[in-house]
Parts: sequence; structure tokens; C-alpha cells
Amino acid sequence: MSEQTQKTSGLEASARKVAEGLEHQRVLLEELHQLAVSQKPLIAGAEHDSLLELVRRRQTLVEGLDQTRAGMSNDMERVRGGIDSLCTEIRGGLRNLVSQVQELVKKIAAIDTEDARRLSEHQLKCRSQLEDMTAAATARNGYRSVKPTNARFADAKG
Repeated sequence: MSEQTQKTSGLEASARKVAEGLEHQRVLLEELHQLAVSQKPLIAGAEHDSLLELVRRRQTLVEGLDQTRAGMSNDMERVRGGIDSLCTEIRGGLRNLVSQVQELVKKIAAIDTEDARRLSEHQLKCRSQLEDMTAAATARNGYRSVKPTNARFADAKG
């Protein structure tokens, strides 16, 4: 086997590993997208416990994405360096997977941005309500009668 053939077969093996990693990322991102979609009603309904559980599940998926990315980083660099040496079919497959992953990331980011805005609005509303309650309590306290304390006079003995 010639040196060029060995390089090409090694590059193709790396491309297969990258394709497997991208496919795994796509599957994880689809799950993440479904969770992102399902958090909107939880935010709207102020279902905090369910929302926290959903966030934990999302965090697990994000950690899986990070592990997958880290596991394929060396192969990804090798493929980037020799992408022009790969056959058109392999290049097209990789580009297609990258495109799918990027599209899912954009969709998730858009949903998260909107949900973050909703949560921020909800937080401001709650803060305003708490401030109103504090102001009302302070005002009520201003109208309470203060009971006079019994005067105590001290003589020489104390």
C-alpha cells in the first residue's frame, strides 16, 4: 500500500468518525430541541419544579454534546486539513450533517432567546409585585397605633 493510499484511508476513517460524531450530535440536538419547545408552556404556567427538571435534562444533553465534540476533535482537524482529498460523496455527507447540526443549533438558540426574554419579564413582574407588597405593608404599619409604654421613674434606689 502506497503512502498516499494510507493517508487517504486514514483520512476516510477520520471522516467516518466525524460523520458518526456529527450524527450523534444531531440526535442529541433533536432531543434538546424537543425539550426547548416543551419549556415554553412550563414558563407560561410558572411550573418552576417541572422547568428545573427540564433544565437538568437539557444540561445532561449539553454535556453529551461536549463529550462528543471533544471525542471527535482530532479527527475533525485531520478532516479539515484534507477535505479536498476526500471523495465528493463523503464531503457532501459531512457538509449535510454539519448543516443539519447548525440548523438545529440556530433553532434551539432562537427558542432559548425568546424563553429567556419571557423569564426576564416574569422576574420583573414578580419584583414589582414584591415591591408593591412591601410598600403596602409599610403604609399599613404607619397607621398602626403605638401603645404607650408605662412610664417608669427611677428614684435614688434605681
